[in-house]
Formats: sequence, C-alpha cells, structure tokens
Amino acid sequence: MPVKKQARHRLASRLPALALCGLLALCYPLILLPSQPLLIGGIPLLYLYLFAVWLLLIIVTARTIRALHRSDGGE
Repeated sequence: MPVKKQARHRLASRLPALALCGLLALCYPLILLPSQPLLIGGIPLLYLYLFAVWLLLIIVTARTIRALHRSDGGE
C-alpha cells in the first residue's frame, strides 16, 4: 500500500473512532460526573461539560476532514 494511501486510510479510520469517543463521552454514566450542583461563572458544570465535549468533537472532526481533503490533493 503506498504511503499516501496509508495516511488517508489512517485519517479515515479516525472518524469512526471519534464518533465512538463522542458517544462514550456523552453516555449516561459519564454524564453523571459533572452533574453536580456547582456553578462556574454562573453556568452549571453539566452545561459546560456538554458544550466542551460538543466543541471538541466539532474541532477534531473538522481538522480530520481538512486533513483528508488535503491528502486528496485539494486545498
């Protein structure tokens, strides 16, 4: 397998792994950890956790898609 094809395959295999990590981060047992009656800057910890996980998933997905696009020769 050529090096470029291996790199593309490695990048493409990150997407299902990323989806699984997002699913695990938002599943029931882990969502209970930040559900304490604690406010940070007036915002409940659970809301901050959900927003941070959501934002991280978007950023990592965008970077992976951009790297896949670049490996195809696109700019």
